[in-house]
Amino acid sequence: MKRLIWRCNIIPARQPGYLKQMFFHWRYEQARDLSISLLKDWLVKYKFKDWNTHSNSGQPVSADEKIKRAQEIAEALSDHKKWHSHGRMIGIKTLIDELRLKIEDYTGNPELKSAIRKYSDLLLDCVQTRNMGYMFHTRRYMKPMPESTGEINGSS
Repeated sequence: MKRLIWRCNIIPARQPGYLKQMFFHWRYEQARDLSISLLKDWLVKYKFKDWNTHSNSGQPVSADEKIKRAQEIAEALSDHKKWHSHGRMIGIKTLIDELRLKIEDYTGNPELKSAIRKYSDLLLDCVQTRNMGYMFHTRRYMKPMPESTGEINGSS
């Protein structure tokens, strides 16, 4: 209890906006941790579902190894010191060479490349012309999401 009182007394002495700054830092950490958790689960369930043997040794891949590898990849992708941006694309060469991901490179398939580019352009155009923050899209579901205002409980 003494520690809680001491901390409450010291916070007002900080610069203006200290609590707001701490709140945004806390929100960033929560979002980062959630992203790592979701990506790790997705990698194990979908990306690694057919990964049954190690490519170098031919040894079987255990569920724990899939989880460990997914954690490594998720943490690497969330390292802002390395990527310096949240919204910037990470190229296929980087994903293959640095993160050691097995990815089908469709750039040599003009028909598939064109179809993916048209689809991407259509979604991007839709998001930009309607001032959406982003589009949430799966095989069975599509929902436009409003752009975030950065406000907390309606106040900026």
